[in-house]
Amino acid sequence: MVSATWFLDHSDRCRDKNGNMQTSKYIRGLFENVVIDPVGLKLDDFNGHVLSMRKLLDEIEGFVTGKDPDDEEEIAEAEEAGGERPTTSGGTEGE
Repeated sequence: MVSATWFLDHSDRCRDKNGNMQTSKYIRGLFENVVIDPVGLKLDDFNGHVLSMRKLLDEIEGFVTGKDPDDEEEIAEAEEAGGERPTTSGGTEGE
């Protein structure tokens, strides 16, 4: 597991002078410092499979940030059903 400081610093290092994310640099850093299996995973391993790479990136970011992947599904389902966004233990949204 990488530290929160490493993740934030890595995100900052991967931005150009205008603040735009340098995506390939960002992803390479995550592959090198977060993914442990398969060892040596590279962007080129995803040639022709960009969607697969994007899904893996979402999983890596979720792992590093501690985001529960089920939260997005619950929110989408509630909104599709016309309901409100689920709240966290911190209270209701907007408080």
